[in-house]
Amino acid sequence: MSMMLVLPFYPIVANERGISELMIGLVFTMTPLLSCISSVFVGKYIDSIGRRNTSCLGLFSMALSLFGLTFVNSLDNTGFLVLSLISRAFGGLGLACIYISSMSMITTDYPKKRESYISMMEAFGGIGLMMAPIFSTFATEEVSFSGSFFLFSLVILAFVPIYWASTSSKIQVHVILEEEQPVKAKINRNMKIDLCILAYSYTILCFLEPSLSLYLTNRGISENLICLVFTGMTCLYTLTNFLMAFLSKFFDVHKIVPFSAGICTFGLILAGPLGEFLDSVLVSIFGAIIVGMGVAIAFVSVMPSMLNELSMIGFNENSVAEDVSSLVSMGMNMGEIIGPIFSGVFALIFSFSGSCLVLAFVGIALILSSLLMKNKDYSKRYILLVDKEVEIK
Repeated sequence: MSMMLVLPFYPIVANERGISELMIGLVFTMTPLLSCISSVFVGKYIDSIGRRNTSCLGLFSMALSLFGLTFVNSLDNTGFLVLSLISRAFGGLGLACIYISSMSMITTDYPKKRESYISMMEAFGGIGLMMAPIFSTFATEEVSFSGSFFLFSLVILAFVPIYWASTSSKIQVHVILEEEQPVKAKINRNMKIDLCILAYSYTILCFLEPSLSLYLTNRGISENLICLVFTGMTCLYTLTNFLMAFLSKFFDVHKIVPFSAGICTFGLILAGPLGEFLDSVLVSIFGAIIVGMGVAIAFVSVMPSMLNELSMIGFNENSVAEDVSSLVSMGMNMGEIIGPIFSGVFALIFSFSGSCLVLAFVGIALILSSLLMKNKDYSKRYILLVDKEVEIK
């Protein structure tokens, strides 16, 4: 939620100061970029820092990010940009810390309810995405642009002692053969395909945000209706996560990873080529909205799929939970970075319909890879030691 608070008014204020759209885009890209980079180090050192400490560090970084934005409007344009970039960078660090520590905690402490709790966590995140623009608008109108960031930074800061008091300080480290150092996850082809599907889903989501807005505007759709389209996408994303939290009790969530790419690809085809062929804005809108379902399924299913894969080749799931959490965070961030870049680059080469078609072919390739190229033979398993692997035939 805190990362979306800048969405309604920051671009307007920056544009009024004469700051280019390119620089505004760079400010918004800074959070997923730093989150992706931070995920490597957070996943590596979370055992030493502790999951509770990592989560609190994430909350503090989020608060510091919003606190920094409090002062941007009092500076000249150079200072405005520099402080904005630094603040968003702290937000990226906070996002990585919170995601990785939360998913790691759920995986190790609640293995039997892992899929359900991960779905529920992201569902509440979706509620935050919907509420953030509303809260931001209200606070800005009642206080001010700068005052709204200061107010929300205090609210987030207040959660630090609450979280500290309500969570355990114990660090669960599971190792093999009673060695003192936990093993690290080994990424195989199956996991790479899953990670690519996760990145693809978030790429589509972040590609549509700018591209669809311009496309619908050119088709004569009002700004209010465009806002409702993205609200519908977020609502379906949230509802899908709530639904998956319930349905995960009845089937293996890790088996539905290809469906996420399939739904996102189908949504792209509806939003672009088919909507244009039928000359129907409603078809395009429906296609964009169902992408929210595909992204939610990817988020819920990819981490259990990767953990199941590691378990099948001989890893203890708990010993590699932090590594997998880090990989999942990086996959999402890569999609959030690549999506807007594709939106800008493809706009110079293709129409909106053509761009959707190109990305749809990528999705089809990933679906075929998941169905045909994944290794299903686990006859060769590994007993994992700290510094070496012994193959058992």
